[in-house]
Amino acid sequence: MSREIGGRAEGTALKYLEQQGFTLIIQNFFTPLGEIDLIGLMDETLLFIEVKIRKGAGFGGALEMVTYTKQNKIRKTAEVFLQRYQQYQSYECRFDVIGITAGQLEWIKGAF
Repeated sequence: MSREIGGRAEGTALKYLEQQGFTLIIQNFFTPLGEIDLIGLMDETLLFIEVKIRKGAGFGGALEMVTYTKQNKIRKTAEVFLQRYQQYQSYECRFDVIGITAGQLEWIKGAF
């Protein structure tokens, strides 16, 4: 999938999240270990959010694309974030997934 399509999906997810009270800290946090699409705060919780998009559910929806390996990369990348930005270490952390399949957005809180 192209970066352009992924970027649009992240933009759609971010707009939705902001309407729910989410405050973005960093978009596309990259490390040698991996990347996290959206990191931000909501209700005193630090959210690490993976955004996935699929045209259709024929080969599984967007949420099934977040494999165990991908989850581990996200966790390790979140640890790097917390080491770099120590002011967020006291927050409760949660890993969410936003799947966009055939134009429908689904937000899984505490996905892993």
